[in-house]
Amino acid sequence: MAFSGCLTCLKYTLFVFNFLFWLIGCLLLAVGIWAVVEPGTFREYTAGREWETSVLVYSMIAIGSLMTITGFLGCCGAIRENRCLIISFFIFLFVINAVFVSAGMYLMIRREKVSDWFPRPEKEKIKQSLMEKIQQIDFDPDMKTYMESIHSKHKCCGADKGKEDYNQLRTGYIPNCNRFEPCTDAVFAAETRRHKIRMKKLPKFVILISSVILGISAFMVVGLVLSIVMCCALKE
Repeated sequence: MAFSGCLTCLKYTLFVFNFLFWLIGCLLLAVGIWAVVEPGTFREYTAGREWETSVLVYSMIAIGSLMTITGFLGCCGAIRENRCLIISFFIFLFVINAVFVSAGMYLMIRREKVSDWFPRPEKEKIKQSLMEKIQQIDFDPDMKTYMESIHSKHKCCGADKGKEDYNQLRTGYIPNCNRFEPCTDAVFAAETRRHKIRMKKLPKFVILISSVILGISAFMVVGLVLSIVMCCALKE
């Protein structure tokens, strides 16, 4: 009777753990998919860094998917008291935990070198990115919204020659920004200021992120221990 009560308690503890793990995976997956489906929301913040943003977004989708599957296996295994599902959960969780520990330790040890991942803004790349967006403005409503927000935020116009950029590329959109400076200069100046501020805060931020990752890893160790105990209990 006592053993049955302990098994029931262990079963629901493991289920709660996996349900929380599944929710975190769903959250990561949802944010990643949203970033893919609604890229216009992030364009203002990722100009000139599209490749890095894509890596981050698809990594979130991959990790979120793996966590969702792992949490689902754990929930089903706990409720059904199925050793095969619990063992599968253990293997998936062990792999995810190994990735998290490796990432957390790498960031902690190499925190002074992380700044190399964030190169200084380049004026030519910003200009090229803005010109490409102006070229697409007649075909993509998000581009019009993006350029209007850039005009308003930075008090600028066009990319390199102001309003003339729109006439030169023969777009149907005519902005009302005759007296403003070209956006390349304004965005470059703003990005340079932002880059300097980020570099000052980056070491502390990296320590915080690595601590959170290692904290999540410790949380996963609890799940690994619970799954081992559950498997042993079901074997008896």
